[in-house]
Amino acid sequence: MNRFLKCESEIIIGSNEVVIELIETEIPFLTLEMSLIMMGLSKKLSIVFQTKQKLILCVDESLSLGESAIITKEKNTLIVNLSENHIEYFHMFLLKTYRDKIAEVNHIHIEGKMDSKLYDLTFLFENYIEPMTPEQAEKLMND
Repeated sequence: MNRFLKCESEIIIGSNEVVIELIETEIPFLTLEMSLIMMGLSKKLSIVFQTKQKLILCVDESLSLGESAIITKEKNTLIVNLSENHIEYFHMFLLKTYRDKIAEVNHIHIEGKMDSKLYDLTFLFENYIEPMTPEQAEKLMND
């Protein structure tokens, strides 16, 4: 089964990277859709943006752990084939972000390839925990 999600978040497709600026209100929906993929209840998720561009996320079981995502482009559609560990990591990150109502970091970066050239997938989060200052890290290490 294939799933669809209309999204108000922004997508920026560049020559070597696609960036999705996720708005906070869409994180629960994306988390649920990723849960369906994780549980094997759907095969792929098509995210349609207001710009009419589409991002298709799917699991490619032929990709080994740690292998780069395989990305293809067709007109206004970017198809991202992810390994199981990419899906698992992204899903866990979304679950924690949903639970805490804030992301641990400002972005998640997934390395990919398009036509054997590096092409990456980056999700930006509008609400995230500010990183520690060097002083805070030193104090934590000394305690």
